Amino acid sequence: TTSLLKKPIAHFYSIMHLTPRFKLASLIFARSICTQDTYSLRSVPVPKDFAQSRSPSITQHFATRSNTTLGFDGVENKGVPQAQTSGQVTPQSRRRNSVVVDAFFENPTESNSLRLKDEISSLASEVQDFVVGARRSLHQIPELKYNEKETSAFIQSMLSQMDIPFTTGWGVNTHPDIFPGEGGYGIVADIGTGEEPCILLRADMDALPILEQTTGIEDFKSKAEGRMHACGHDGHSSMLLGAASILKSMEESINGTVRLMFQPAEEGGAGGKRMVE
Repeated sequence: TTSLLKKPIAHFYSIMHLTPRFKLASLIFARSICTQDTYSLRSVPVPKDFAQSRSPSITQHFATRSNTTLGFDGVENKGVPQAQTSGQVTPQSRRRNSVVVDAFFENPTESNSLRLKDEISSLASEVQDFVVGARRSLHQIPELKYNEKETSAFIQSMLSQMDIPFTTGWGVNTHPDIFPGEGGYGIVADIGTGEEPCILLRADMDALPILEQTTGIEDFKSKAEGRMHACGHDGHSSMLLGAASILKSMEESINGTVRLMFQPAEEGGAGGKRMVE
């Protein structure tokens, strides 16, 4: 809803005690992924059926993760009648918390800060193959603004495997006379308690009307004639999925909520505005 999407901005200055963790996670995660030669890593083909088929490295990654249930206490769904909520999942016995994260917030010393940095760096390394595989899958199916159907289905599939509840139906195209496509492929997911304070992490997911002529990437080159992820939104969405996996693994150590927003129509379609509306 409008109020919930605006809350992360409105409460930003009141939740600065949370920002070190997520700023550090983002910086280390991005550095870990972006400094690697991704072309030397194993290619992961795009699944033919996102609802049933999984690429190998993605399946193996989630096989090592435990399951849990996150409720939507206090979260309303007004104004988005077409939004659909992901199904419930079955909790497993293993807790989703991090001793290192807990120790840092109980006693934020320099030594605990360094331990936290090492912990997040290690977790980022664990999900690297998954992020690269997800990015290569998305790179093959570029979709233009308000037409991100397959992209949204892929992201929803990954969130479901991580047992992260989400709603979709966000970002409806209110100007079909200008932009073709009905839209509504935006996704909003929550990790944490479902309560305030709340921090929003956002990734865009649409592509551009550009013919890909990149060489040396035949295994994951765009399969859509005249469309390409030339602005990196496949990477943005994949890195947010990687961050989601890390944050989910320490969910019970999060004092508040991390909201994930996968935004359509960034390329000139005012998709962010549509998400808020």
